[in-house]
Amino acid sequence: MERVAIFIDNAYFKIVQQQEAIPVDYEKFCDEIIDSTDQSSRFRTYVYDCPPYQSNPPTAEEMKRKSGFDAFKYNIIRLSRFEVRTGRLQIQRDEKGNILKKADGTPILRQKGVDMALGIDAALLAATKQVQRIILVAGDSDFVPAILAAKEEGVIVTLFFYPKGIVHDSLFEACDERFPITRELLQKSERKTREKNKIGHK
Repeated sequence: MERVAIFIDNAYFKIVQQQEAIPVDYEKFCDEIIDSTDQSSRFRTYVYDCPPYQSNPPTAEEMKRKSGFDAFKYNIIRLSRFEVRTGRLQIQRDEKGNILKKADGTPILRQKGVDMALGIDAALLAATKQVQRIILVAGDSDFVPAILAAKEEGVIVTLFFYPKGIVHDSLFEACDERFPITRELLQKSERKTREKNKIGHK
């Protein structure tokens, strides 16, 4: 029986859940996507995310988001065979050093360190033959080098992508197999109301 590692870009996966208005139980979701591919044994799930941006001093809304993130992380790492890898959010600036902002006046932020953390995990697991398959939940081309490195070690890489969102061509093409994240899949993995405060965050 193959062993599989699941890599979730949580910034991407949160958008999927928000678009479909379906909060997901991460354990159920992992069970479902493994069953969608084969009967592999889940080695471990890695969730990659960044703490919310905090200005100095943070606003009440920023503190609320940080508290939600901390609760999410606290509960995820207590699930069986789950790990959380955190990067950081970096404010984007123009060539003159001015902060780039959205229409609502908030700064434009970019994840830093997430793709590197995923790349290191993928390379180590592949090189040490701890897994034979990687399932990736993401849409960003930054993960392509990690995928290619894993494939060089004989690991099969399966992509789960949101068909209503953005998935870069280079990522789609680099993976061995591709499956859409459908509404039906999310519904099968839905987190019940009584569980919402245990895992989810905004």
